[in-house]
Amino acid sequence: MQLYGGGLWHTWFDRDLTLAGRIIYRDSKGSYDSKLWHAKKPLVRIPNLAIHLTTDRAKFEPNNESHLRPIFSTQTYEKLVESENKTEEIKEKKVEGEHQNTSVANKHYRGLLELISKDTGVEINSIIDLDLVFADVQPATFLGLHDEFISSSRLDNLFSSFNALNSIISSEASSETAFVNLVCLFDHEEVGSESAQGAASNLLLQNLKRIFVILEKAHNEKDILPDSFETAVQRSFFISADMAHSLHPNYTDKHQSNHQPKINQGVVVKTNVNQRYATDGVSGGIIRIIADLAKVPLQDFAIRNDSPCGTTIGPIVSAKTGIKTVDIGAPQLSMHSIREICGILDAYYYDKLFKEFFQSYDKIDQKLLSK
Repeated sequence: MQLYGGGLWHTWFDRDLTLAGRIIYRDSKGSYDSKLWHAKKPLVRIPNLAIHLTTDRAKFEPNNESHLRPIFSTQTYEKLVESENKTEEIKEKKVEGEHQNTSVANKHYRGLLELISKDTGVEINSIIDLDLVFADVQPATFLGLHDEFISSSRLDNLFSSFNALNSIISSEASSETAFVNLVCLFDHEEVGSESAQGAASNLLLQNLKRIFVILEKAHNEKDILPDSFETAVQRSFFISADMAHSLHPNYTDKHQSNHQPKINQGVVVKTNVNQRYATDGVSGGIIRIIADLAKVPLQDFAIRNDSPCGTTIGPIVSAKTGIKTVDIGAPQLSMHSIREICGILDAYYYDKLFKEFFQSYDKIDQKLLSK
């Protein structure tokens, strides 16, 4: 087990957890494929240390290597079923033959492999590799006296991703415009974005170039200039939509007095002069124009000077492509906890803002981008 990114790991204790991910396997024809798998039932738990055995009750600082190992099964149970499976295991080893080096049968818990095989219909000896993560089994829910909050895992940043996708497929976003609308969902933002599918890769620029070439051939226009692609890039605009830190009612001192975004009070524009966010005066001005057209309230966030600042894909994409970028987010609490909280009104504001952007960006004076 490895820890991914900077989680609030103490929130994972005493939670019913499950496993989910991707199964790489070899089918009956000898071809290779993958399947998604999600165990619906609780499988593991990381138990807390009883208070009676804790010497320093004021602190809870688990060691990431030795204190985060989950309870999965017991040796007693394994021994009880071992004799029943012994004959079957011998047969399987004979069947493995030339594929014994690629099978995971001898590398993982037998019980887990049996569960995966049962759920996916893939034979154990056909499984080549597993890419699994732990996840909370508690489903997302509405919270609050009037159901005004959303409580869920991974709101950072599935909340922004969902609203962006929901907006671009709407009829409003598909109205006629001079620009090509895109939604980019990158992986590995929490660990630096440096992967084949991360924001630090050439994925976006390569696909922009491919789209341009396809459109160029479709129009068959002879007057297209050699630098038309670069001109199109310079006229483009990128919204880096991540989540934002809402004012915490119990830790108000963690925010600057003039930068205190609150849940259900509007989308947050994030600024940092050290380029942890990509917002500047021009990109901030453009998003304010769009928000005004959409009648969406905006809030502002800048980190305290005595506090560390997180970052987003905004500066990465902006540097890679040269596209003017703004960083925004929906305010939330408990960021990087196993259960996070945000507001339902902010989902409405997000949706309106994205739709207006897709509809109206080409109506904004492009001279701003050269400033």
